[in-house]
Amino acid sequence: MRDRWIPYPFQNNITCLDVPDQSKCLTGLVGADVDKAITNVLNKTVAGGWGPNVIFRFPKEGGTGVF
Repeated sequence: MRDRWIPYPFQNNITCLDVPDQSKCLTGLVGADVDKAITNVLNKTVAGGWGPNVIFRFPKEGGTGVF
């Protein structure tokens, strides 16, 4: 981004950006979080569906203990 390396996860390292880009990122992040929070409250929905377990699940049988 702008010819520089930003460590992963990006959202935790926006300090590596220039102040104007930091502002844009924070504004977008806050806006997205607020929108999601309002939607969850109005729909009485528990926030979920985030993190690595959304994609990767523990196997029902076997797994690393089998090896």
